[in-house]
Amino acid sequence: NYVGVWHMQEDPSGSSPQLLDSTSNSIDGTSYGTMSTGDLVAGKLGGNAIEFDGSNDSITLPDSAATDLTGDYTTQFWMNYSGNTTSHVFSKAVGAPPTTGWATIYVAGGTLKKLGYNGTFNVQNDSTTLVNDGSWHSCHTTQQGATRADMYIDGALEDSDTSVSAIGASTATVGIAARANSTLNWIGAKLDEMRISSTALAATWISTEYNNQNSPSTFYTASAEESAPSSGPPVFWWNGF
Repeated sequence: NYVGVWHMQEDPSGSSPQLLDSTSNSIDGTSYGTMSTGDLVAGKLGGNAIEFDGSNDSITLPDSAATDLTGDYTTQFWMNYSGNTTSHVFSKAVGAPPTTGWATIYVAGGTLKKLGYNGTFNVQNDSTTLVNDGSWHSCHTTQQGATRADMYIDGALEDSDTSVSAIGASTATVGIAARANSTLNWIGAKLDEMRISSTALAATWISTEYNNQNSPSTFYTASAEESAPSSGPPVFWWNGF
């Protein structure tokens, strides 16, 4: 049920739109700022990631009904960050302050927040794990309509909120590495494998996905190929009464 998957493999200085959506929704993004070929760097998952400078670099995805996350949903990404400035990582929220939409932001002090808006500002989840240590960290935020919101860091549940409101549909664009619909709150970080799903992924899915992506060489062990027996008793088939 992915409505958008951005592998962050494309050169952000190429022809617009530079960032390609791998789903059939084709929600392709356009880069802004002074982005260059050098911003395409080694990623977490063996391919590329995109590095943003925290000054004016960002990706804008066009407004789409598919990214109006008013029911069950999951957003996820890998981030490598060593700064300490409040800034947006992934967001679709309109207004000042925002009144509808969703966002995941980094907050000075080392943590992430999941935000939801439906007429009012609503901080739904706070992480406790520090994510500004210059290492790759996985973040998943999930919501089950007006029932529950959760945040996972590196495959583990960080925070839950069972007093949430459903999120209001937003007419904003989706911002990667900056606030949606604006040129504010840039983050200077490497970002990889950003995804949006219309399903609230289960905790077991999230932990398994993290373990697989974080260390694929130790995620499972393959034994040697087994050989078929060289001979055996004859096999008879009886089709009758």
